[in-house]
Amino acid sequence: MNKFLSTLTIAATLSCFTHVNANQSFVKLTPYITKQATKWVQESASTINNELQVTYLNLFAFNSAESMKQFMQCAQFVEENEEMLSSYEALGESIMNIIKKYVEPIQKKIAAKDNLTQEEEKSIIEKLQLKIKELINYINTIYYQTLYNYIAGNNPKTLTYMFDAQGIIAREKRTKLLPSSI
Repeated sequence: MNKFLSTLTIAATLSCFTHVNANQSFVKLTPYITKQATKWVQESASTINNELQVTYLNLFAFNSAESMKQFMQCAQFVEENEEMLSSYEALGESIMNIIKKYVEPIQKKIAAKDNLTQEEEKSIIEKLQLKIKELINYINTIYYQTLYNYIAGNNPKTLTYMFDAQGIIAREKRTKLLPSSI
C-alpha cells in the first residue's frame, strides 16, 4: 500500500508541472482509459459510501503545484482508511494497466532498434518520461470526470472540496464546489 502511495505521489508531483493538452497524443487509448475508469467506478468506487467517493474526486482534483499540500492530506486520508483499501488497490491496478498498455509497444520498438547510442537512448527515455507524465494527467482527467458524473447522478450536493492544507474540512464548512471537469 505504501509503495503504491509513494508511486502515486511521485506521479502526481511530476504531473503537476506538465500542463499539456494530451488529448491528441492519446486518442487511440481514450476508449480503453474510459472503459477502465467506468469499470473502476462501477466495480470499486460504487461499493464505498458517498463521502469516500468524493474523497477520490478530491484526490484527482488536487493536481497542481498549488494544491500539493491538499493532495498530500487527501492521499494520507485515503491510505489510512481501511474502507478504501480495496478500491484504492483497484485504482492503482487499473492505472498501471493503462500505463503498461501505452509503454509496452514503445519498449518493443526501442528494443528492436539496433546500434542506439547512449545519447539517443537517453533522449528516447526522456521523451517517454514526458509522455507518461502527460498520460497520467490525461488518465486523471478521465477518471475524475467519470466519477464526478456518477456522483452527480446520485448525490450532487456532496460535490465539494473536503481537504485543505491542514487536513480534512469539517462537513458543515465544506462550501467550495468541485469543478465539473478538470
